[in-house]
Amino acid sequence: MLLLNCLSQSIRFRFNLSKRHRFAIANSKYHLLVNSILRLDFFLYDVASSLASGSSIDWFYCSSQMIDDITADLIYA
Repeated sequence: MLLLNCLSQSIRFRFNLSKRHRFAIANSKYHLLVNSILRLDFFLYDVASSLASGSSIDWFYCSSQMIDDITADLIYA
């Protein structure tokens, strides 16, 4: 009986641990997605203000790197 009780406790512990692990992964992906969306909002605001004032080629080169970075974050989320 003691062995059966220990076995059921260990199974319950592993099950709860896996639930906490899945929650932690989902929580980190949510925060990564929110941060990426906020960065994208600021980036689009910069694009609009830069186009309104006249932009340079260097700015477009930097913006393409920023788009790649944000896209990678969204893919991994």
